[in-house]
Amino acid sequence: MCIRDRGQGLGVWGHDSQIDHAVADSPMGVFVKADTALPAEAHNASPLMAPNGSILLFHIGNSDPAHAGGLVHFADNPNGPWQSLPSIGCNNPAPLVANNGSVFVGCNNGGFSIWRSDNIFSGKWQKVTTLEFPSSWGAGSSPYLRNEDPYIWMDVRENWHLLAHRYDYRDGWPTNPNQTSPVLVSGHGYSEDGLTWLFNSVQQPYDAQITFENGTRQFFSTWERPHLVLEKGVPTYLVNGVSPYWNRDKPCDKCEPRPGSAHSCVVCKTTSGLDYTYTLVTKLNVPQHS
Repeated sequence: MCIRDRGQGLGVWGHDSQIDHAVADSPMGVFVKADTALPAEAHNASPLMAPNGSILLFHIGNSDPAHAGGLVHFADNPNGPWQSLPSIGCNNPAPLVANNGSVFVGCNNGGFSIWRSDNIFSGKWQKVTTLEFPSSWGAGSSPYLRNEDPYIWMDVRENWHLLAHRYDYRDGWPTNPNQTSPVLVSGHGYSEDGLTWLFNSVQQPYDAQITFENGTRQFFSTWERPHLVLEKGVPTYLVNGVSPYWNRDKPCDKCEPRPGSAHSCVVCKTTSGLDYTYTLVTKLNVPQHS
């Protein structure tokens, strides 16, 4: 599933995005559009398999006017048709299907809460917990540090993990002596039970640069909305929305201001003339299953 803003720039993502279904032979292959899964407004697609074998498509945006605040659609296969399910209000949903068949979803509704449904088709959800982020993740009164775009998964030992887009408004041009270096784009959290969480504030799981197979290296102004391709519970590919604007001598020099920076990297993606992103798939350095 991919997001398309229909040619008007990323600034209109909040009211004119749609979710397209595209197909490739492998995660690193060339994707070709098959159809539109959900018309506007639908954004931040998170598909996964339901316990009964159907496909759940979590998203933000009310693509189905008959079900206000729609969170999730389902279909028997990726080609649809997609039907909405009764649900809760949930911004930037981060869904997970546990080994026992329960469905969890993290919601970034001004505070990151995790909800559980033992039968997602019933529409009944109960709140499990609300995460408490450290100050280095933007908790408290910091005018500079933020986190968003959560993604949660469970490893083969049934430990919980969270990836998020973290950012520092001070990252940009001219250089702020207190900014994060390298540019802050990611964070990782860990829990043994989904209730008590630890967060890595020392090292990012990935930063805003990549080395391609031909040896060339590219920097990005922002690297957001993390998702993983999992094979037998092991992450094998990382999928992100990225903004490629980067001036090597003056990083993010044409981007809009934010607190702590006259040209903040995190808003290059919505700056007029630079307001586009694309999907980047990164192969992870783990053993590949045959």
